[in-house]
Amino acid sequence: MHPQRDPAQDRRARRRVLALGVLIVNAQIILADLIISRLEMLWTLVGFVGLALLLFGFVRVVDRRYVARHPEVDAGPFLGIALVFAMLLSLLPGAFWIPEYITLLTGGERRDIPVASAPERAGVGYRHYTDGSLRPDLYTEYTVTYHPRGGGDSTNVHRLVPIVPPGWTHEDPVPLWAGTTSARFSFAEWERHGRPLQGVLEIKDLHYRRAIKWAGAQHGLQAHADAPVLHLELSSYRALRRDVALKSWLLLALANAAWVWFFVWFGGLESSRPRARRS
Repeated sequence: MHPQRDPAQDRRARRRVLALGVLIVNAQIILADLIISRLEMLWTLVGFVGLALLLFGFVRVVDRRYVARHPEVDAGPFLGIALVFAMLLSLLPGAFWIPEYITLLTGGERRDIPVASAPERAGVGYRHYTDGSLRPDLYTEYTVTYHPRGGGDSTNVHRLVPIVPPGWTHEDPVPLWAGTTSARFSFAEWERHGRPLQGVLEIKDLHYRRAIKWAGAQHGLQAHADAPVLHLELSSYRALRRDVALKSWLLLALANAAWVWFFVWFGGLESSRPRARRS
């Protein structure tokens, strides 16, 4: 038999489980989307799984501690659900907002960069280039087709055009690319209206690298080995950062509110029957 527990002590223990759940939700979402914003493809998956396993181990340690010290507090199921909930959020809506916010927040803004020096000032963040021009006449598409097991193939098209400095010729390497996966974006319209060469540097993942190689083969272009890919944006750095920050904080607030509601609604703050001690 377990010795009789102090009700006040158990209430404090249950509130600590609530706080730990909030910590897990935020850690999983923020760290997972940090991985998404920095790593490419396979390494993103490896990092995501590694983070999930690390937090799962943390949940197990906490649960065993609570079994031994607070037998009336059911920590494991609640913390496990918090982890799964945060994993889903970090892969779904979080993947669209928080990684971009982290990129803008940590990469910052650099202005008035000559296009010719773009490879030396790559990395992540917001960039504004001064003296280059788009070449929509050298437009390239690279199509990636996915074959899910359930049937119904899906495609993702990576679209590229070079951004070149004054006096550039086909014999010169391309120092900067403009890229998008949006079918509605028009490089020709952007160039025709004389819009600024500014936006967020993309992570040059495997598909963009293949698209650049395909552009070289299709148009006889040479690509600078470190040439970055720019996602063109009309919004300024401050406006874009403010927009994604609002969406990111809103997502985190909703995630925390949902977790707290779940915990309270399903009796996380109430006494439960003692559980059998685990060996």
